Amino acid sequence: STPVVVGNRVYIAAAHDSVFRPYGTLYCLDRTTGQTLWNFSNGNKMKQVFSTPTVVGDRLYIGEGFHQDDECKVYCLDAVKGTKLWEFQTASHTEASPTVVDGRVYMGAGDDGIFCLRADNGERIWNFPGFHIDASAAVVGDRVYVGCGIGDAYKQTAVLCLDARTGKPHWRIHTDLPVWSRPLV
Repeated sequence: STPVVVGNRVYIAAAHDSVFRPYGTLYCLDRTTGQTLWNFSNGNKMKQVFSTPTVVGDRLYIGEGFHQDDECKVYCLDAVKGTKLWEFQTASHTEASPTVVDGRVYMGAGDDGIFCLRADNGERIWNFPGFHIDASAAVVGDRVYVGCGIGDAYKQTAVLCLDARTGKPHWRIHTDLPVWSRPLV
């Protein structure tokens, strides 16, 4: 994952190898000293992490899993203490970096499409399935823009524009190649 610096803290996630089961850990470091302030691995049950954390206020949001993983989660942690506030289970992986806008978390979830969750408690608001989405979403006004890649179940590549409140599509444009990065608007 890409390091995120907020004030005097650096947040970065890592993948750890293990003889029996690899796992992921999110670290919070002191920016000046590099000392670990806290780490979160969900008891070494967090899957390896590709997702870059998103910090909004005193909350941190992050996904887990690599492309080959399934049954992955989106986590919300207290950004100061590193304690888990909630988790949301998906059927696929959550490699995307969460986008948090107006109290909602937009999260690509591989072959599970994209989810919109309540930022305060992780409750599902909507899900747009039928596409493999590893890209992070861009949210502008009442629209969500996101790209589609190639997964195990879904092979269509496209850029989507969805309604931010309902998840209903406004338009879809086919692309010749997978879209793995966040659209810029």
